[in-house]
Amino acid sequence: MRRIYNDEALYDNWLKRVEKNGIEGLSNFYSNLVIRFIKDMALGVNVAKSSKKGARSKKRLNALKQKVIFVMKGLEERGLKDITKLKAETVHKFFEEMRDGTILNRYGKPYLSTGDYIKDFKAFWHWYQKTMGKEGIAVLDITDEL
Repeated sequence: MRRIYNDEALYDNWLKRVEKNGIEGLSNFYSNLVIRFIKDMALGVNVAKSSKKGARSKKRLNALKQKVIFVMKGLEERGLKDITKLKAETVHKFFEEMRDGTILNRYGKPYLSTGDYIKDFKAFWHWYQKTMGKEGIAVLDITDEL
């Protein structure tokens, strides 16, 4: 079968690059956190109880990394240096700015599918809660009302 979008090579090349140099535009802490999240999703570990178990496809991983990196860069640009201090209001405001056109897409238009970004951020946040819980650190669910 011919692979038109080459998702596997795209993912594998990205992973090699970021493991060596980190994610461009993100601090080392957030870069390592996102890489750890994507690797866990690739293995299918630390997923929510209600989610389907098992590894995620390369296509899904590519979409997930793109959206989570975008959100993390946006939050970091707004002064978030410590993820443990992230408030629900900050996240709500960020996604509202995407919706109303304060944050524009690469074509200069408001985002139409903010729900996709919210869904992927919620997946990231619940993964973060689960991994921190295993280390004995309780993290509040700030995504309840998204």
